[in-house]
Amino acid sequence: MPHQQMIVEDAHERVGVFGAYGCGKTFATYQADEKHIMLTENGETLIGAATLIQLDNTIKKDLEGDFPGEFVFQYNRQKNMIQFQNNHKLYYRTMAEEGDIRSYNLSRAHLLEASEIKHESYIQIQARVRNEAGTIPELNPDGSYIFDYDKISKRYKKRIKWKWLQTIIESNPDSGWILGDVLLKSEEISLHNIEDQEYYPDPLGVLKIMSSHIVPTK
Repeated sequence: MPHQQMIVEDAHERVGVFGAYGCGKTFATYQADEKHIMLTENGETLIGAATLIQLDNTIKKDLEGDFPGEFVFQYNRQKNMIQFQNNHKLYYRTMAEEGDIRSYNLSRAHLLEASEIKHESYIQIQARVRNEAGTIPELNPDGSYIFDYDKISKRYKKRIKWKWLQTIIESNPDSGWILGDVLLKSEEISLHNIEDQEYYPDPLGVLKIMSSHIVPTK
């Protein structure tokens, strides 16, 4: 459907997808997960929720049913991790405690039922989406890396030409940190099949890396 296509093609680093049950948001977002996994060698994707049961009841079965067995290198059910033939790793994780996700080096994160996830865990996951497998560096004519000085970290970093690092924040319509930290900070807010609703982000708080999609069940 048109709104699902827009979600899959959205290139913002952080994408909020909000809608009630039956609007097709989960199908669109896990299709985007699959695309990232297949195209990103050596990357790492984390799909998280407040509990693992929420993953079992929503995305896990459908996502795994799409991948051909030949593309899977190993499935460690004890660790809830799938490693694919291109060395991409997919983790299913509970987001109950922020300390549980501090060691990851991700190229993509997908948070389901995000309104039930602690705000601290959302903040922590942003620092984890940094894997260079999801980037293409800019090079000098001799093939060497170009480095720029980063004033915040006070160190030199590779200049990036292209990147497709992304975090998906998927949730039912809600308030709290979802409203203030995602929806009202979005550079673009796409209302799909909605005519009588408006949102007014604070211009001083808008992040160019963020967008949101709102989809009604109808």
